[in-house]
Amino acid sequence: MPATELVPCPLCGGTRDRELLITGPRRIVRCEACGVAFRNPRPSVAASVEEFGSGRAEVADEVWLGVRRRATFVRFLDAWPGPPGRVLDVGCGGGWFLKAATERGWAAVGVDLSPRAVRRAREGFGVDARQGSLEAQDFEPGSFDLVTLWNVLEIVPEPLALVRTIRPLLRPGGTLHLRTQNFPFQRAAFGAAQAVRGLGLGRALDRRPYLAFIFNATAFSARTIRLCLERAGFTDVRVVPSPPAPGDPYHALGRFAEWPLGLVKAASHGLAWAAHTVSGGRWIASASLEASARRP
Repeated sequence: MPATELVPCPLCGGTRDRELLITGPRRIVRCEACGVAFRNPRPSVAASVEEFGSGRAEVADEVWLGVRRRATFVRFLDAWPGPPGRVLDVGCGGGWFLKAATERGWAAVGVDLSPRAVRRAREGFGVDARQGSLEAQDFEPGSFDLVTLWNVLEIVPEPLALVRTIRPLLRPGGTLHLRTQNFPFQRAAFGAAQAVRGLGLGRALDRRPYLAFIFNATAFSARTIRLCLERAGFTDVRVVPSPPAPGDPYHALGRFAEWPLGLVKAASHGLAWAAHTVSGGRWIASASLEASARRP
């Protein structure tokens, strides 16, 4: 069990929070000043760095997950409005995004704490993946057109500090794009899971921890991810529902559920986009959200 510590709000530094829910070792609270939800207490910064640097935090079947997430990466890259440039992928894992970007003409660089993940990316795909923290890479300021964070911001101990570190690495007008879990959806899914447990079916959920909900160090909503990016000095923030990865990326239901689960997820994403459109962009009803912002 990693060492934990009580922490102030990761966005505003506030010290007053209200408990929202408890699931296993995770106690999720909401900051009374800015409204962001986060884990408190949480693993210490040193424990988090050691956990991700050791590789223990990686999913058991990274190839299975990577193949399914590739669809998200390809969709994003193929919709990019300009010519390919230089992209930095922070938390690059096994290099699936780097591979997709390189194939589309980008000069792609990745950074990850895990030596194991970086080795897989280099040996498996021949991409430029570098081990260590972002600060340790000594990248030139203004040297990237695009920086991506694919399901990374919610797991780092200090998300605002990370986004602030990224900002000067972008050229003026450059873009930060990220994907993260959507807290309102995850909280609703948690409530549904509790109701299922009330019916005596909790054992089935416990065998499939990714089936219902996911909570990490920080749980963002559309409003709080916008707040995070704006406090880091970004402008033109746009938040949209994120398409789910196809199939069953976390083995939640087993291999035979790939197509049925994919159909359910496609239908739910259609409903999420309909809600987003009808609300004028205010409602994000999907399991995850994506946000893009620009360095002025």
